[in-house]
Amino acid sequence: MLNEKILKLRKRLGYSQEELGNLLNVSRQTISNWELNGATPNPEQLKLLSKVLNVSIDELLDNDIQNVLENKIINTENLTKKHLKISKIIVITLYFIILFTLIFITIYFLKIKNYYQDEYVCKLDNKTIYVSLSQEEDKSFYIETYFEEKNKNEGNLETYYAGRDLETVFKSLDTLKKYIITHGGKCK
Repeated sequence: MLNEKILKLRKRLGYSQEELGNLLNVSRQTISNWELNGATPNPEQLKLLSKVLNVSIDELLDNDIQNVLENKIINTENLTKKHLKISKIIVITLYFIILFTLIFITIYFLKIKNYYQDEYVCKLDNKTIYVSLSQEEDKSFYIETYFEEKNKNEGNLETYYAGRDLETVFKSLDTLKKYIITHGGKCK
């Protein structure tokens, strides 16, 4: 506190309250009031006091301004560190979300690619069966089968509605493929 600092510095320099008052052009009672914290010097008196006591105003005021500034800087640094940590966590989280999304999409499309072929060629008895998938403008899928018997130049085309969503379409294709295989056929 300022009052304690004035008292301490006055005694260190060996001044009485009267002597210090004379150097500052104030009364002994004014010095006593400052030391008892009954009053504080005005800015002009504070300047002169710092010169007489041979200390800076900051030091005379216990570096209150410096402490306030240091505290603000420390608080700002701490907030910045917290924001950086939060930003890092957000960036890492977003990175993993994007990574898992890409992995999921890749797996999904690989699964579709493995399921979806433009055409299956199956052999059953003396017949070659061409199985193909088509999609209409209304997003409906159809399975087309073309049966061709060995040593004949003509075949039989049949079309089946397979649904609108890929999962249903794949189930329909699998069912057809399993049917052919369970009856002794082979599909490629």
